[in-house]
Amino acid sequence: MGFWIEIRPLRTAKEVNPESLRGILDVLHNTGKPFRFIAAGVSDPELMGKKTVRFFFEFPDEETKKYFKNLFTSSLNVEVHEEAPPRLSFERCVDLELARHFAHPAVRPESSSIFPLDGICSALADGGAFEVVACGDVGAKTSVHQFVYDRMHGKPSFTKAVADAAFDVYQEAAVQRDIKDVSREAWWSYRRYKDDKWVQKEVAYAEKKMHENLFTCEVRLYGDKVQVENMKQALPSGMNRFKVFRTLRKVFFPQPLKKPRRIMLRNILNPLWWIAPLGIAAASWYFGILDPFRLETVDLAILVGSALTSAVLAFILRKKNPIVLSTSELSAIVGLPRNLGRLPLRFGTSAFSTKPLPDIPADDSASRTEPSKEEEMFIPAVKIEELANEEDIEEAGEEEGLEEEGLEEEGLEEEGVEEEGLEE
Repeated sequence: MGFWIEIRPLRTAKEVNPESLRGILDVLHNTGKPFRFIAAGVSDPELMGKKTVRFFFEFPDEETKKYFKNLFTSSLNVEVHEEAPPRLSFERCVDLELARHFAHPAVRPESSSIFPLDGICSALADGGAFEVVACGDVGAKTSVHQFVYDRMHGKPSFTKAVADAAFDVYQEAAVQRDIKDVSREAWWSYRRYKDDKWVQKEVAYAEKKMHENLFTCEVRLYGDKVQVENMKQALPSGMNRFKVFRTLRKVFFPQPLKKPRRIMLRNILNPLWWIAPLGIAAASWYFGILDPFRLETVDLAILVGSALTSAVLAFILRKKNPIVLSTSELSAIVGLPRNLGRLPLRFGTSAFSTKPLPDIPADDSASRTEPSKEEEMFIPAVKIEELANEEDIEEAGEEEGLEEEGLEEEGLEEEGVEEEGLEE
């Protein structure tokens, strides 16, 4: 039983910030624990069985799951649920490897093409699954440093040692060497690094990758032939690329979480494909069983058996180039796509509000009891209606007062007329 969470982007989120995803991956690197990312095109029960692309993360324990659940919620515009992917059976599973040494970057920094995870989600619209198992690997930087040193100074080999020994006398007699020169090999390797622009570019990109956190990864594709091929074409490619290592048939998904290994037993035992048959032939000759100049039935049987042993061991112990990606490379295939509104994803409905309240300066809080000029000039709408009613009442009272004064004046005039009538 794994510890799973499902990440559902919100419809209101226009675009995912890649810097936030890289920060979460750096935190995952610091834990030193393996984790798994899955993007799967499965049926959505909320949409009457319609297939949507869903995103899952698996962690090794409950504490790590709770921590990153809160981290995803606070860092991204997503909705997080404690839900595991459905257990399915796929027609084939393709295990990938890198075509070259992992010091070569698999993502071009200057590339402005489609985001790799957008293309993977488009390929998952009809079904299938994309899986990445990763774990922070501090020791991988040592291998990148050794690669840089070998490219700059030349990697010593048995052929070069024999050539130096064979042409040593001629080299000393024909070439006037500087006393500051350490050796002919060092001089030629430095000249090659200085003149070869491609080697300089390889060294520059390897040094840039060495300065980031590195993850040892396993990348697998699930689905039918067409789905797997579409996902493989959507993967990034730069100075390095992903290629098929092996293909399995009728596999169940997902498998238990295991820590990926950069140093594999099959790579250590790989030289046996030529050591074992050579040892068989040497032992047969030592004990007098094999005579290469006789070539009888016994001799032919030993030689054919040695050749078959070599072929079988070369197939079984085929060397696998480990997948080691930097934070920027891993963020291109792990996380969320950028164009959320254009892909058939399973979206969330709401998220917790993490918007902080506005800060109130200390000076404003101290002088809050004294109203400002704007507040003094501000009159609410209710107050305006009350003032208007008071003005109407005052105007009505003034009109009534004027009418009373008019009546009093008319009364005085009538009294004056009556007094004049009496006098007459």
